[in-house]
Amino acid sequence: ISNSKELNTKQPSSWLNCMGSPKKMNNSQAGSKIPMLPKSDPTYLVLSRVRYLLTNPKELPPHHILFSNSECIAVFCKTGRWSTLQASILLYSSAAGNFKTVILSSAGIAGATTTVTVPATGIAGWFGMTTTASVSLISVQPWLIPVLAGYGLIAVGTPIILALRAKDKWERATKHLTDGYWAAAESDVYVEAIKSWSNLE
Repeated sequence: ISNSKELNTKQPSSWLNCMGSPKKMNNSQAGSKIPMLPKSDPTYLVLSRVRYLLTNPKELPPHHILFSNSECIAVFCKTGRWSTLQASILLYSSAAGNFKTVILSSAGIAGATTTVTVPATGIAGWFGMTTTASVSLISVQPWLIPVLAGYGLIAVGTPIILALRAKDKWERATKHLTDGYWAAAESDVYVEAIKSWSNLE
């Protein structure tokens, strides 16, 4: 790393272990457990990760729109974590939107009625006369119940399963890239990282 000013830059750290920098929280943040986006690591560490990926492109996971895209590379260089906020928002918002659709569809079908022909009451019925009546659509078409249940499981479950799978792949990629990065890091990177994370002058 050639720029000494960059090495001496002190910025807030983000992560607590060698998969990034230690995350700093004040007392109110620590007690509230409010989810927060990670802050960028110090400039020298970001640039060092960029150089590592440029020097070792084969270490990058194969491209995938959800599991390994360009945002993942940017997030890893800035924070030391391999992940993509866009994919997370897409998957979880899709699950929430599909859940709402399933609820509204179920409520609509449950409240729907249909007209059927039934035997007339009283003496007229003895002579084969009929009349019409409104009944629940579910009572006439009971096969709609398993269809709705299956649609709900697929529509809501699929994005959630993909999100959990993506999280697992992100964690594996983070560990793989972090292990490779620190194994190849120069000694001055370790020194400056310790100074920054420890708030040493």
